[in-house]
Amino acid sequence: MNYDNMTTEQLKKLSECQSADEAMAYIREEDIELTDEQFEDITGGSRIWDAIRKGFENAWELINKRK
Repeated sequence: MNYDNMTTEQLKKLSECQSADEAMAYIREEDIELTDEQFEDITGGSRIWDAIRKGFENAWELINKRK
């Protein structure tokens, strides 16, 4: 997933989402644009969401290390 167009706050919030449904609700609320592939990844099931969530957590950790 491309993190370039997301704010650090959005990354933090997505990394805190506990399910794909919760993430999709946040994405709609924030009007974050997803490609078809990204949408399918998030809605594709819990194993896929767990991997994506880990990616958000890693991105958030990298951002915090740069500060």
